[in-house]
Amino acid sequence: IALIRHIEGRCWHHNPLTRIAAFADDQAVIHIQTTTRKLAETIGKELHKTFKGKLEIKRSAEEKFVRIYWRD
Repeated sequence: IALIRHIEGRCWHHNPLTRIAAFADDQAVIHIQTTTRKLAETIGKELHKTFKGKLEIKRSAEEKFVRIYWRD
């Protein structure tokens, strides 16, 4: 969780509108909603870089929407 907050702070310096809008920790699953697609992708990539595992990025064709799945 500290890594995720650190990434948010780092991205915020480049774009002050970049924020985590909602955060829910349900035991083994963490759900994060961000204000920008770039922040979501950056969080996913940093988790993958730090902890390895499997990263899956699903982009919506019609909207500026992305789902990031990271599993260890």
